[in-house]
Amino acid sequence: MVAFLGCQQTVPPSEVPPESDAGVLLEPERDIVMPVDGELVQVTRMRGAEELEVRSPDGAWVAFVNGSTGWAAVWAVPMPTAADPAPTPIQLTNRGLEDLPRTPGKAPPGFVPVPDSAKGLRWVDDRTVAWTNQGREYSVEVPR
Repeated sequence: MVAFLGCQQTVPPSEVPPESDAGVLLEPERDIVMPVDGELVQVTRMRGAEELEVRSPDGAWVAFVNGSTGWAAVWAVPMPTAADPAPTPIQLTNRGLEDLPRTPGKAPPGFVPVPDSAKGLRWVDDRTVAWTNQGREYSVEVPR
């Protein structure tokens, strides 16, 4: 079970485009909340919405997509602990692209596409996050 903070339905469900998340249009802030030992724990506190989140097989990390830098990217964050209740997310793809000139409809050099929303992210092992975009496979390791 995954719950979302900051979700508010802004239009009736019948008017929601099919590509929207969870059948509702979301406010620009949407943090990840996951169950830990029977209680819900807020995992992220980022600007923008976190999407397509998935927990690592060892339960230590959560991978997700966020566009707070201006380009959609794959991120990972350690699960909160008593010692670190608000861990810092790590941007895994598309770092350093924020200041590049933008051309409508064209990605900048070095841009790595995010997952197709229907397939999302998946963990290959406790360190490697993988996804598919338009039939092409991508993966990245989480530094630990």
